[in-house]
Amino acid sequence: MAAATGGGGASPVTVSTLAACRSAVSGTFTSPPYRYTAEPASSVVASVTSGAGAGKL
Repeated sequence: MAAATGGGGASPVTVSTLAACRSAVSGTFTSPPYRYTAEPASSVVASVTSGAGAGKL
């Protein structure tokens, strides 16, 4: 596969680059290192609306 050159930007991503990255990552994901409880879908609109607006950040 020919890769584009020039411009001084980031190196192009090739199929072999993706394959190398995939083989470097292995293992299983069982649980995140933090606790998170999802908000009930029925209350999401109210939560977003209460936090929206100028000066709320």
